[in-house]
Amino acid sequence: MQVYRCCEGALRLDPSGVIGVPLGAVDYYCGGECVVETEDVLNCVASALDGFSFHNGASVEGARYALRRGCSHTIKRGDFNALEPPMGDYPDIYGDYRGHGCRATPPRSINLLAFLGGAWLLLIQGR
Repeated sequence: MQVYRCCEGALRLDPSGVIGVPLGAVDYYCGGECVVETEDVLNCVASALDGFSFHNGASVEGARYALRRGCSHTIKRGDFNALEPPMGDYPDIYGDYRGHGCRATPPRSINLLAFLGGAWLLLIQGR
């Protein structure tokens, strides 16, 4: 199964537990598909391998915390060190995500509108 589709290899979470995002690429990383795909990788690993540790000793939760800290809008933005102990709360890593990574994604309201329009047409034609 391939989880990463858009995120460049150098920016991907690697088996050693490193999220290698250079300071100049933080906005790109946190504002596009990379952050979402990395979270998907962490979810997949966590669900498949209980107690998994990366080669550097970082846990899945440590890597997840580093991802959130690194994409936060605090002085820790850009700090993706998965071995740094958790300090503070970084709950929303998706504040920057606008869906303009490698593929365009319509806003959810458009999807809802299309669904409701289709349901309405089915109801009218069913009469």
